[in-house]
Amino acid sequence: MSESDVSDKLTQIRRRDRAITDETWIEHFLAVAPFGFLATSNRGQPFINPLSFVYSPKERAVFIHTAHKGRINTNLTANAKCCFCVAHMGRLLPAERGAEFSVEYASVVAFGRISFLGGREPRERALYLLLKKYFPSMSAPNDYEPFDEREVDGVCVLRLDIDEWSGKINRKPPTFPGASDYPQINPFEFSLEN
Repeated sequence: MSESDVSDKLTQIRRRDRAITDETWIEHFLAVAPFGFLATSNRGQPFINPLSFVYSPKERAVFIHTAHKGRINTNLTANAKCCFCVAHMGRLLPAERGAEFSVEYASVVAFGRISFLGGREPRERALYLLLKKYFPSMSAPNDYEPFDEREVDGVCVLRLDIDEWSGKINRKPPTFPGASDYPQINPFEFSLEN
């Protein structure tokens, strides 16, 4: 692909037949994806980190918590622009020709700027949104102690305000010939000993 083939629009999708323009679908996928990847850069060097997150449709924002010190914060202090991605892999799709093999997938890529949430209330609210996403059947004070001021102050909460996003999907009918699931792995079963 030459440089002239690349659109100035960040969310331009080359395969338009796979583009998702339904913002409700994009928002739903952001709401249910188990984790995402945050891409940042510093002095021309890109970095990517897998993170738990929560999407707030009311604010069209992604909330992430991290430590006060580290690569993410250093990068975002230098450059608040970032990219965030969530994806899901579906079935493997064989074909008669090697060049036509494919895989089902769905993804959302969002671009925007991250800010560091200040003040206890906004940070605490974001932390409770994260708990509600990952532990929906539990709540404070019934199932766990509420956050105290020290705990809220102990984490950094990031807010990604989304400027642009795009969704993409490659989905085939259930009867697609030869389609199969990728073997599931459990990295927690790998030996950590050499």
